[in-house]
Amino acid sequence: MRIPLTDLNRPKTLSLKGDEAWLERLYGDFPLGKERALSGTLNVEIGAGGEVNVKGRIEFTPMVACGRCEKDIAWPLALDVDQRFLPERGPETKRETTLTEAEIEAYYIEMGAVDLEQLLTDLVQTELPMQLVKANDDGTECIVCHDDLTKDLVYGVPAKQPEKPESPFAALKGVKLKN
Repeated sequence: MRIPLTDLNRPKTLSLKGDEAWLERLYGDFPLGKERALSGTLNVEIGAGGEVNVKGRIEFTPMVACGRCEKDIAWPLALDVDQRFLPERGPETKRETTLTEAEIEAYYIEMGAVDLEQLLTDLVQTELPMQLVKANDDGTECIVCHDDLTKDLVYGVPAKQPEKPESPFAALKGVKLKN
């Protein structure tokens, strides 16, 4: 959902129920049922310097593949949203410039609009861990497939690493060249 700046002449509150059509692209990355849809509230307002501030809270429970057994598991997320959209840079901006930390962390207003779809997609994708395994409280058993997580094979990588392969230059070791 792109909100034009012209629609933000006063603060705007968005209540997300999960059935918004613009969320379909995010949902395409995760199989889910209606009970797992994204919901929450976002407050959007223009700040004094022309930046747009988006604050609120969202909840989403995507179905993701277990990193051990590949079965689908529900991974509940509850995220606080506090993001700034800085004004887009004009053509007078130098081609190369050093960005501040705040500029790196911020999104930018593009073509006079704020892209909430991209913001929410980024928030969800970056909140999910790299290896998704639902372990019991003591971390010894997968609660989805009930496999023992203390076994040698976890996450598809053998616990004992193979020996280092011989260098590709080892064949040249015995070659003698004329000076």
